[in-house]
Amino acid sequence: MLSIPGYVEDSGVVGAPIKHKWNDEDLPTFYTESDRIQSMIAKTTTAGAIALALGCLEWVCWRLSKFSDVTVALSAIEALWAGIVDERYASSLRASPIALKRAAWEGPTRGPIYVVYKQLKGLQECIELKEPASPEASSAVRFGRFVLPASMAFDDWRRFALKRLAESHPAKEEGPNDIGRPIPHEAIDPATDYKPSDDRRYLLAFLKSLDPGSNPFLVSAREMTKAGFKGEPYKI
Repeated sequence: MLSIPGYVEDSGVVGAPIKHKWNDEDLPTFYTESDRIQSMIAKTTTAGAIALALGCLEWVCWRLSKFSDVTVALSAIEALWAGIVDERYASSLRASPIALKRAAWEGPTRGPIYVVYKQLKGLQECIELKEPASPEASSAVRFGRFVLPASMAFDDWRRFALKRLAESHPAKEEGPNDIGRPIPHEAIDPATDYKPSDDRRYLLAFLKSLDPGSNPFLVSAREMTKAGFKGEPYKI
C-alpha cells in the first residue's frame, strides 16, 4: 500500500482535531471549484489532472487515517496511479466486491472516505473513456480544502503540484486517443528534484513495488497476460 508522503506527514494534518461540519444527507462533495481553478488544471494533460486529484485524495485519507480505516481507499488510489500507466492494471472500482457503501460510511470521519472512493470511481472513468478530468480534479481540490484543517500546507502543495504538472506535462502533449504520458508520484512531491526525463525510472520502480496479491484493485500479471497484455506486466 502507499506510504504517507513526507509533505503530508510534515504538514501536521494527520490526526488533527475534526472541525469540518458533515451532513450525510447533503454531502459537500461534488461541487466543482471555480472556473479559474478548472482552467488552470486544464493546462496539464488528463493524466496530469488525475495525478493532481489522486494527490488531493491522498491528503484526505492520511488526514483521517487516525480516525478511520483508509486501507481500501488507499489501495484504490494506488491502483489508479498504476492505471495512469496502463488502465488495465486497475480493476473496476465500481464492480469490486469491497467497494465502499454509503450506508456503512457515514459521519465526519468515515463519510469523507466514502466520498474519496466515489471520486476515485469518476477518475477511473476518465482514464477508461479518455475524457478530460479537470472537473473531477477541481472537485478533489475543493474536497481537500473542506476536510483538511485550515492551514497553508495543502494549498501550497496544490499550487506547487499544479504548476509542476502544467510545465512538465502540458496539455498539448495529450493525443486524441490517450490521456497523455504516464506520470509518476514523484511529479507531485516537492522534495523530489523531478525531471520528466526520469519518468521511466520512477515508473519502473513503482510498478516493481506493486503487489496484486495484497491489493485487490490491482490485476494480477497472470490475468493481464491471459487477457492479451503484450509484454511483461508490471514492467515498462
